[in-house]
Amino acid sequence: ETYVEKTDYPYLYKMAEKTRDVMGCKGKIKIAIIADNNAGIAQIDGMYSIQLGTIFLNTASEEEVFCVLLHEFAHIIWENKYCVKETKYFNRLSFNAESSSRETILTSLFSFPTTIYLLNYELFRYSAALIVEEYADKAMSKYGNEKSAASALIKLRYYEYYTWEDGTKDEEPSFASESPIQNFVTVVCNRFKTSIKENSEKWNELIDKEILSRSAS
Repeated sequence: ETYVEKTDYPYLYKMAEKTRDVMGCKGKIKIAIIADNNAGIAQIDGMYSIQLGTIFLNTASEEEVFCVLLHEFAHIIWENKYCVKETKYFNRLSFNAESSSRETILTSLFSFPTTIYLLNYELFRYSAALIVEEYADKAMSKYGNEKSAASALIKLRYYEYYTWEDGTKDEEPSFASESPIQNFVTVVCNRFKTSIKENSEKWNELIDKEILSRSAS
């Protein structure tokens, strides 16, 4: 139900289709608008399912949105069907999803090598994620504006700091009202924009000192 139609969001679809073509991908596009400050993509039966956060769309410039779309399509190129297959196998082992009594016995017999495999795969997945993120960032730099790309990534991180600090303020929280506010998203976005102006210098210091995480951006 989060998907929006091309007739309602023609410019957003046009931008996504432009990004798809620039990255040399082929397939139909469906865009979902979700209630956060993030973006994502998945390939389902040859269709590109793109998720764009409401807060992100209300705080990012057009060039920043384009750069983030470049980043997401780069993920599709590098995280191919073999990665998906490997992840499914990893999840099956992790959650002990045996489908038969024979499989239950085999799981017990090979629990030690399975544990070794899971440990190695976790290390592999961590390092591979860093490399894929680097390739995705390079796509933004190659096909988009570098400053806009950096600005978009920093705004995504700003929101994490903003939500973490939001509950410490001596003011009425966004969810205080018993009945929904009609312009709730606008209120949240405006508060976030104001917070960026007030805290960007402090947040930049945190970003500079941060230990490298799975999201290498």
